[in-house]
Amino acid sequence: MRKSLTLNLLLILAMSFGAYTVSAQTLIWGGAGDPVAEFSGGLTGWTATGLSSSDPTKADLALWEWKANGKADGGAYWGTLPAIASPSVANGAAVFNSDRLDNAGIVGNFGLGDCPSPHKGVLTSPVIDCSAFATVAVNFTQYYRNFQSATSIEVTTDNGATWVPFPLNTEIATNAATPNNSQKVINITAVAANQSAVQFRFSFDGEYYFWIVDDVSLTTLPDNDLVMSGMYYSPSSFQTPQYHAKPETWFFAANVSNPGGAAQTNVWIKATIINTASSEVIYTDSMKFDEIAQGVVDSLFDLTDMSWDVPEILNIGQYRLTYNMWSEDHPDITPTDNTLNELFNFSEKVFSKDQAITGGLRPGADGDYAFGNYYKMSPDDNIQTTALSTTFSCTAGAPEVLTGRSVNVYLLEINCLDDFSDFEGLNYYGTTPGDELVLVGLNNYTFTAADANYAEFTVDILDFETGEPGVVMKPNGKYFIVTEYAGALNYVLYQGVSNSIDYSYKPDAVSPVWISGDRWYTQGFGADDAIAVQRLNTDITFTTGAEETLPVDALSVFPNPVKGEMNVTLDLGKATKGNLSIADITGKVLKTVALQNAGQQNTKIDVSGFAQGSYFLRLTTSEGIRTVKVMITE
Repeated sequence: MRKSLTLNLLLILAMSFGAYTVSAQTLIWGGAGDPVAEFSGGLTGWTATGLSSSDPTKADLALWEWKANGKADGGAYWGTLPAIASPSVANGAAVFNSDRLDNAGIVGNFGLGDCPSPHKGVLTSPVIDCSAFATVAVNFTQYYRNFQSATSIEVTTDNGATWVPFPLNTEIATNAATPNNSQKVINITAVAANQSAVQFRFSFDGEYYFWIVDDVSLTTLPDNDLVMSGMYYSPSSFQTPQYHAKPETWFFAANVSNPGGAAQTNVWIKATIINTASSEVIYTDSMKFDEIAQGVVDSLFDLTDMSWDVPEILNIGQYRLTYNMWSEDHPDITPTDNTLNELFNFSEKVFSKDQAITGGLRPGADGDYAFGNYYKMSPDDNIQTTALSTTFSCTAGAPEVLTGRSVNVYLLEINCLDDFSDFEGLNYYGTTPGDELVLVGLNNYTFTAADANYAEFTVDILDFETGEPGVVMKPNGKYFIVTEYAGALNYVLYQGVSNSIDYSYKPDAVSPVWISGDRWYTQGFGADDAIAVQRLNTDITFTTGAEETLPVDALSVFPNPVKGEMNVTLDLGKATKGNLSIADITGKVLKTVALQNAGQQNTKIDVSGFAQGSYFLRLTTSEGIRTVKVMITE
């Protein structure tokens, strides 16, 4: 991947902060009021050392520095970001400014600064006596933004002959950042406990953007410090058409760590789903674990006592799933890392993995490539889904421009097991039914002078067999939709991506990438944790001749013809969830109303905006369907 493309400014909101409380910990070194630990007026007591650079003659210039304003400004890509929000920021902070070291503050001046990246610089503490302590942790406030870099705490007990690394911030994706008041507690007990000559150092290794640290201390481990690092749940896309959120059971699980000094007992994990527009709670449940042992790291806790039977249809809109974790017996030292949230949408007709465009990616080596997303259709054969178009994003690397360049888009039908366990991905695509990947739709797009980098571009999908617009998708079918960058474009254009949602904890979260001469990879660019901006825009119609399995009197409309407002009577044997849909004479769905607890009831549907003519009203529940023909008059 070339850094010139993804060095886009990322606006990060400053968060309010307060002093960090190290309750249930013993202070070993540093802490509030210690000028060395607070970097008060400089790096006194610390040693800054440059270890490497892409220009070996300048390796010794890969230095940490003291900044009075607590910022990593001076580089070309700092923008208007805030200072670190540490308790003693007024005294200054320690900064590794990879941005400034590489480009000297000049946009596009990559590799021409004082110390070209990738580079490594370390900031080493004084020698500290930990011989009386059975547990040791490094505590500090940080602000870190990543491009292609690694951060770690490295520890020695033999005067620097050997250093043991403790990686951190590995979850921060390309072009993403921590909050500017991120509090870290790094357990270095395995190396430092009961040692008389401990030193630790902050290590930045790689390229861009910065790492700022402040208010450092060594303490014993807090007894109570649970951490939730990942949430598993069923949907594999940020946005799914409501008709494809088929009735199913969702399952939940969470990744949990216990880096504290004591086992945690009677621990609860709770899941809650709300409609963000109405704040209506549509699901909540919790499960208790008797004990989470000390030292557990990123262990999967399957919430087997919890499940959610998804309604037949949920209202179109945005929903939030929240996980909360707590112990009945012990208050947690950092409860902020015991909660995780994720959003998901039910749309009318759009499949999408991304929430927002955050950057661009391409393979590291030159060569043709394709990148896109995987979407699975509902098994409901009472609806017909047609792929109409795809929306993607890309950008050209300076000094190149988009104008006059073309890309191809392909819709590929997948023939493999749902879990991809038998997927080989050795062939780009086939054209014969039954091939592992079958080309079913395609088109190309040529950029004009009006097209801007990172814009969204929508391309119609043409049926491969007929050349006509639209491809009818199979019920329960699996598909890749990808954009191909071939020939002279393979090193010029970068696919737009999003890392605003962490898909590493999602089932079926496939983001396929093809690298020329190699094969398909179903996990995209891997460690970059980025998903393609590649949406699938569809049309949904009722299938003709669907079996009417509900009684005739289950659905009626009075009066009929209808003017302005449709009066609908439901007569079902028992309360159930489902939906009412209005379609035109061709079967195209025009309006849907979710039913959360339908039984015997009357409901009204506004049809004042409908043109005069014949329409179908269809009732769909888990028990079956019933359709009536209605006439709307003006």
